[in-house]
Amino acid sequence: MLRSLVGSEMCIRDSFSRYVDKVNRREVKRAFARVLASGQAEKLKSNITLISNDFRFGIGAEHDLLARLSLSPKYNIHGDVDGVLFEAKDISNEKLLADVYAHVLAHGGQPLVFAEPGEEDRYNAPGMELPMREHHGPIIAVGYDRVNTGGTEIKAISHAAMLKLKIDPTNEMHRVLRTPFVDMLGPGSLDTFLSAQELVVKKGEYGVIDCHVQVGEHMVPMALTLSPWYDSMGQIRGTIVGFEGELAGFSLDSDGFITDCTDAAVFHLGYDKQDIVGVELVTFVDPDSLFLMGDSIMELFDDEEYPSPEMVPDIVVPVTLVRESGRMVQSCWDMTRIPGPNPDMKYAMVVLHKEKWLPSIRGRDKQGEAMEPAPEPKPSVSDGHGRLPKPAPAKKQKESVHLTPFEKAEAETEAVRYHYAVMQELNDCNGGCTFNDFKRYLFTVQKEYRPWGLHTTNMFMKPAVVKKYKEISGGDLGPITFQQWEDWWNTADKRSNWDGGEKMSHVDPPGKQNPFDL
Repeated sequence: MLRSLVGSEMCIRDSFSRYVDKVNRREVKRAFARVLASGQAEKLKSNITLISNDFRFGIGAEHDLLARLSLSPKYNIHGDVDGVLFEAKDISNEKLLADVYAHVLAHGGQPLVFAEPGEEDRYNAPGMELPMREHHGPIIAVGYDRVNTGGTEIKAISHAAMLKLKIDPTNEMHRVLRTPFVDMLGPGSLDTFLSAQELVVKKGEYGVIDCHVQVGEHMVPMALTLSPWYDSMGQIRGTIVGFEGELAGFSLDSDGFITDCTDAAVFHLGYDKQDIVGVELVTFVDPDSLFLMGDSIMELFDDEEYPSPEMVPDIVVPVTLVRESGRMVQSCWDMTRIPGPNPDMKYAMVVLHKEKWLPSIRGRDKQGEAMEPAPEPKPSVSDGHGRLPKPAPAKKQKESVHLTPFEKAEAETEAVRYHYAVMQELNDCNGGCTFNDFKRYLFTVQKEYRPWGLHTTNMFMKPAVVKKYKEISGGDLGPITFQQWEDWWNTADKRSNWDGGEKMSHVDPPGKQNPFDL
């Protein structure tokens, strides 16, 4: 809970309002005036975005906070109102979870459709469609009747949940909806579920319970995750029953930075949340997945292709993640455009469905660090805020090591040749580079590690990427040669005199110059 006291002698424009998004500023000012005049507390009906972009903050300190704001009068020793107390409850995580759940459930009884026809065929191959697709958000939304505490009506169910429970998505959806969820539980599981549900809807707690659930014609023991089902205001409207833990998701802006993520996403990536939010998305994606992922996000943000955000289709792609240890995770990303606090930026949400751990790691420096993951922890229902702890280290196992493009290019010791080799598909300066290779390079190499002139190119804005490529190629989108790359490189002293940046750690002395400092 955040608190701030604003005195009546101070103009709100010069104090609290500087931390309120301009979209909400008028509403907050009016509420401030009403509380000051009436002496009555007030809770704003809409969510408010608070910002910390005061000029006194350092670079990188900006952070938008979605909050429920309450205002109450502050009295002096004489009993007169002389100020207003602001109380803001952070609901960013609740809002993101609400959007994630709503997006998954909006697919109804339909499976995810992949953007690439080849991937769609692979997921529909015999023996593959059920094992993988049942990991794509197996959840059930259960309502809650505050009068009849036993009310457990199923309000929505995902396609993956129906596969898990061996329910025919085509012919049995109507049978499942509006029936009590407890009818799917074994007799000994009823009280366990109702007690856990009570904690979820009344206290916002979540946890894992062991139940017997009807799967086809059999009762099967399962661990169910119960978590609050939030509405768009961050209020609890019921319970989400998950068959594979909480759903993972994150939001990102059109510059490619992660703006928020759920606790389950934190668990899958293996980092602390503060090491994820505000970091470029490409940091956590395996290089082999960057092109398809980057192209898909570029399409989401393409105003020429989709003049209105409502026209942008959802895009589903397979993406391999790289955990902090280097261990790789096969996942499926369901991406969609969402509104955001800054009208000058575009925003997207990614629902991350983990499919399986991969028996490989990325990068030589991670060899030996990756561990066989421990089973996902089971917090008790009373654990409270529900942050999933990191998996406990377990025994090491033999891994296959996948080298990064930077490691493959280490035969080159000149900056101009090294960065061309990173970009070229086979890491060969004698080969040509296509426009797709160039895009892959921008997706792979973070801005602070690129040569001057590419360091400000937004990799997810297609017009900017096309313009920069044509600058190097001489005006077309055909393949470029190393000679064209070198000619472009030498047109600026900030490139020709550059030491190659921190990625050139294999030379002596190692590179260290950041293009933003040149």
